This record gives sequence, C-alpha cells and structure tokens, in this order.
Amino acid sequence: MRILKYFVFIVYCSVPFLGGNHLPLHYITIDRFWIENIFLLSLIVSILFLFLNRKDVDPLMWKGFFLFFMPFMAINIVSLFYTWNTLSTLKEINLLLWTAGAVFVMYLVSDKDIVVKALVCGAFLSALCAIIQFTILYPKLMNMAEYSKYALIVGSQTIPFSSFLYHNIFGGYLASILPVSIYFAIFEKKIIYSITTIVILVGLVLTTTRIGLGLAALGILITLAFLVRDRKTKDILYLLGMVLAGLFIAVILMTANKKGAPDGVQREIKYKMSNIHTQIKTLNTRTEIWKVGLKAFVNKPILGYGAGTFEYPYKKYFDGGLGTKYAHSTVIKIAVELGIVGIMCWFFYLAGCLIWLQNIFWSRKDVFIAFSVLSFFLFGIVDFSFDTPAHVITFFLLTGSLSQFSAERNLSCEKQKKKKLIRYGIFVSVIVLCMFSFYFTTKVNLSKKALENGAAMEENGFPLIGVYNAYEDAIEKMPLNNEGYIKATGALVALFNTDKDMAGKEATKTMLSSHLRKMEGTKDNDSELFYTIGIGYGALGNNERAEYYLNKALFYLPSSSYYVLGLAEYYFNLGDYRKVKRTIKSFAPYINNYETLRNPNGFFVYKMKDLEVEMEFRAGNTSNALALARDNLKDAERERFVISSARARGLVRKEFVLNHLQERVDEIKSRGAKD
Repeated sequence: MRILKYFVFIVYCSVPFLGGNHLPLHYITIDRFWIENIFLLSLIVSILFLFLNRKDVDPLMWKGFFLFFMPFMAINIVSLFYTWNTLSTLKEINLLLWTAGAVFVMYLVSDKDIVVKALVCGAFLSALCAIIQFTILYPKLMNMAEYSKYALIVGSQTIPFSSFLYHNIFGGYLASILPVSIYFAIFEKKIIYSITTIVILVGLVLTTTRIGLGLAALGILITLAFLVRDRKTKDILYLLGMVLAGLFIAVILMTANKKGAPDGVQREIKYKMSNIHTQIKTLNTRTEIWKVGLKAFVNKPILGYGAGTFEYPYKKYFDGGLGTKYAHSTVIKIAVELGIVGIMCWFFYLAGCLIWLQNIFWSRKDVFIAFSVLSFFLFGIVDFSFDTPAHVITFFLLTGSLSQFSAERNLSCEKQKKKKLIRYGIFVSVIVLCMFSFYFTTKVNLSKKALENGAAMEENGFPLIGVYNAYEDAIEKMPLNNEGYIKATGALVALFNTDKDMAGKEATKTMLSSHLRKMEGTKDNDSELFYTIGIGYGALGNNERAEYYLNKALFYLPSSSYYVLGLAEYYFNLGDYRKVKRTIKSFAPYINNYETLRNPNGFFVYKMKDLEVEMEFRAGNTSNALALARDNLKDAERERFVISSARARGLVRKEFVLNHLQERVDEIKSRGAKD
C-alpha cells in the first residue's frame, strides 16, 4: 500500500530530528514534544498497517535481531531495581523501545531501501534547518539580545545544532550518514542525493566538529579509492565537485553579510585549529571525564548505577574540573551505568552483528552502510552520541539492515494457520509497548514543558504562587521527575520566607512540609534533591533534618562550590563558626581545579572567601579580615576563578562582583583596620 510507504518514510525521516532538543527556526520553534510524538505515532500507525496488510509475513523474522538485542535490553530493565535515578533509567528503556519498534518495522517492510533513503533525507532536512538557524535565526537573536542580560548566552552559542543537544553530536550524525548519501549520489546516479550530500556537507562544516569532519574526509577518501580502482573519471570529478560545492557554500555562508552574521562558527574553527596540537593529547579534555567515570566504575563494577544515570555517580567522584552530564564515550557510559554485565551484553550484540556479517554477500551498498555504521561506532567511542536518540536508533537500524539477522520468509497457508496465534501475539505486544512508550513520552514532555513555563514565569517576576502551581503541574504530569519537586520546593521556600500574612505563611508551611516528606521517600541519589530538602527544612527551622540533608548533598557532590557555600552559610547563620571553617576547608582539594580547569561556578568561591572575611571581622580579627578581603579582590580582578559564565548556576556580571569586593575592603578599612 502506498499510504504504508508514506508512514514508514515519515518514521525514518524523523529519526535524524530526535536529537533530544527543540528545533528553533525563524519565527517558529518546533517543540521536542511534537518531534518525538510524530515519530511514535507514525511508528504505531506503520505497525498497524503492517499487521493488517502484510499477512504473508512472519514477524518471527525479527527473532535474530531480538536474540542479540534482548540481553542489552534486559540489563537496562533490571537496573530499575538499583538505579540512582528512576526517571533517567525509564527514559533509557523507553529509547530502547523506540529502537526495537523501528527495527521491527524495518524487517517487515518489503522495500528495505526506503529505511536508508529516509534517514538520508531526514539528515538533509536537519542540515537545512541548521543552515536556516545560522543564516537567519542567530543574527536576529543577537540583535535582540545585544543589550540584554542574554547577550552572553546568545553570544556563546551561535553554532547551529538543528534539534540536537549539542552541535558536535549533530555534526557526528551528519558525518556518519554522509557515506550512504554519497553512495546513492555516485553509484545509483540519483540527482536528489547529490543535493542531500552537498547540504549535509554544508551543515557538517557549520557544526565545526573535528571528529565528524575527520570521519567525513575518510568516507570521501574511501569513495575515491573505489572510483580510482574502477577508473571512473567522471564519477571522481562529480564527487570532487560535490565536496567543493559543499565547502564553497559553507565558506560563503560564513563570510557573506559578516556584519550581521554570527561569528561563532568562525571563532570556533579558529580556536580549534589553533589548539589542535595541544588538545590532541587529551582528546579535547575527554580523558579527564573518562578518568572520573572510571573511578565511579571501579566502585560499582558489576552492575553499575542504573541505565541513563551517568551524571549522578560522575558528580560523586567529580574533582571540580570538567562538569558534564555525559560520558563522552559509549564504552564508559555503559561501564558506569550497567557495569561489566552491561558491557558484556553490549559486546554480545556487536558479536552477533559480526557473525551475521560473515554470511552476507557484500554489495557496494553494504560497504557504504558498513562504513556508516563504523562512523557511528567510532564517534560514539569519543563522544556522547549514545545519549542521543537519533544516534542510538540509527546505529541499531543500520546494523540490523546490514547484518540481516534473519531474511524475509513467505509462509505457506498451512504454516500461517499454525503460527497465526504467535503472529498476533507479537504484533499486539509490539503495538501495546509502543503505545505505552507514547504515553510515557507524552507525560515526560508535558512535565518538561510545565517546568519551562514555571521557569519563564519565575524569571519574569510572576507571583510565587503562580510559579509554584506551574511546577506543581510538572509534578502531576510526571511524579518521578525530581526537577519538579526541586523547583516547586524552591518556590515554596521563597514564598514562606517573604509571606507576611500569618495565615498564608501557615498554609505555605503545610504545603512545604508535605513536599519535603514526599521528597524524602525517594530512592534516587540526587544531590540537588537532597540540597533542596535541606534548604526546605532550614526554612522551617528543623535544624537536625536540614543539616543532615545539606551534608548528604555534599556527600554526593563534594566538589560543588555552591553546596559548600550553602552549608557554610547555614552554619554561619547558626553562629557555629567552627563548622563554617570545617566546611570551607573541605573544599580545599578542589580549589586548584576550579582555577586551572576554569570551572564556571567560580563565583561561589569568591563568596566563600567573602564569608571567611565576615567571620574574621566579627571575631575582631580586623587585620586578617582586611588581608583576606584584599586577596579576594585581587583574585577577582585577575579572574583567578571564573566570575561570569553562561554555564554557571547563576549569571552575574564581573563589575558587580568587583564593586562588592571593593566595598568590603573599604568597609573594613573605615572601621579602623590598619594596613
């Protein structure tokens, strides 16, 4: 049926947009909610059509893939019982359900090429969106934000990312899908794929990812090797023409109308080219992240900390240098999250692919798909592509397509009758699982949207009760979302501290107490959750519970300048200066990394030192207080620690910090301190 092909095409064409982010364009932003739901609805409809119309097809042809994929799926499900974050693990399982459904449809459609062609077309459209972002969206945003507090944020991100979380991951996807586009353009003589190849190359250059550009160059060289061997001079010139056209268009986009265009891409390219000799030694600082990840792995090597939870154990062993939510390596990610068992399950799937690869007849198309698979694999080794749905789904689709775990079989009427029940059972199970996935995805995205609404209301000065209701709506949509509780509790604490009406204050206290009890019931090891509970109990005057949870937060993220400051200020307000000193002293092992590795939260280090100044001054040690205040001011003047960063917990201007620290010095001097 023609309509079935349309839905199947939509399924796989939407995969390259599953980058885990919204798709901002000129005058419109396509919400992540719609991107993911279009994919899932198309997937469910495709399965229903296949169920109703492909009665001659045995769904058990999927069993070869299922055999090698299931152990990895199973360990992800088992990790729910010991995970450090339940919602993160459910999201990971949900992603694998998307993958299984997409592969299931691929095995049942009669035209397997439609899958690969749709992926290429999706990558082309995604690259086109990135070009629109660079040429139209970013100049408009920069003009709007030039004199606003968002100037720093907008200025730091002017590299197109389409709908991906980060431009490097987007570039890695384009580079990995490029060989397939080149195959259709060169060897199958499809003009439309010549256009997709050029546009994908343009998008890839604009992402500035060195690893992606390297993989793309290798793919082009392999294609040239085939063409030189076959002595196809016209095809060689055609390939070189496409490459030069892509590079030429990218250069034109970066240089044309330079006055209004963002210079983020040019700046990033210059930076990466000038630092390539120093950054090769550390793989662009990834090795530092891997070291911390390996520390976490060594402490729970068998089963890990739960699927999708890398950021939480990473925080526990983080040394104050390079903060991240992602492992920047598929192997490190799986090792930390699922332990040795997870690594074995992952390699079991790869072994299955290799076994089946030995049994196929290698066509030229298979070679290019194989290189695409290799590109996805290599890119995943050194970046966080396996945290991105587009990368995960495409990798399993291409390995499944290439390996041909099981060939399509037409059944006789007699066998159809015998396996009718099994056939129905498999189809119904897959459809039900996909519908559950659709429901879960919808609830997660609605919760995220409610959080964004609450943050916007809070930022624009809406009444705190309205802000709280928005965050409460996020909790209602997804009760497992800790961020909803964290934000709602923060709003209640602010409301409790500012409300002067006794009746209103008592009502707020009741709501706050209820929230804190619910949060205490979680099994997640989330440092931000514990910190928020501590702040909440501190506001209520329950010092015992407040101290317990503030220290627990610091236990799970000991290098946080924000948490150390919060606990130190808590003890300071209680007048317990001994514990203030002890808390600040606990930060000493991390302070050098805050300086040398430029941790974005250096502002809180200045506040810690300022607290020490205040403590010395109150104790009557005015000379020491003045010396500490001057040292703190000098550090700020030369920005020993980062003061202002778009990646920091709070955005503050350097001038504000310098003025405050200068006023502190003047205040101490005016009260009788001597030089």
